[in-house]
Amino acid sequence: MVTSKRKRDMKIVILLVCAVIIAGVLICKKIPYKCDYIKKIGISLGTTYDEILEKFGKPDKIEKNDQGMWSCILDYGDKRFYFTRLKNGTQGPIDRIDILSDSIQFGWCKVRVGMSRNTIEKIYSNNEKITEIGEDTFGVIDGSWWIYFKFNKDEILKEINFCFGP
Repeated sequence: MVTSKRKRDMKIVILLVCAVIIAGVLICKKIPYKCDYIKKIGISLGTTYDEILEKFGKPDKIEKNDQGMWSCILDYGDKRFYFTRLKNGTQGPIDRIDILSDSIQFGWCKVRVGMSRNTIEKIYSNNEKITEIGEDTFGVIDGSWWIYFKFNKDEILKEINFCFGP
């Protein structure tokens, strides 16, 4: 036979568990989606041209540029690495990464090429948005990284661009 004190204690425990669950859901709804993107790719901030070649081998295509923002682009088919041009004209570290394949997935939501625009916008609904970008693009800020999601005419993600800063 259950005593009235025990019944009361059980009700209190149940109410506390419910309160914790509700509080957790409310808190999680407001947290921006974050992931250590470059770590997932297998590199770190400041990775150099030679380090990319050492890690990933010979790229499918190398595009050298004597002028413009990037000094060099290494294209591996499923991803591209862009290297900055320093003020003295020499090649700097990695500045931008493009993901072009669904084989690379990010975070517990497995963000990847091939997802719908609606899904991407829901996942990143609590992140700071980048404004004044093209209609085929949705952008968010995650720490130092500006992330641009580019969609095809069917609103399916075709490319993810990670840029260091604006």
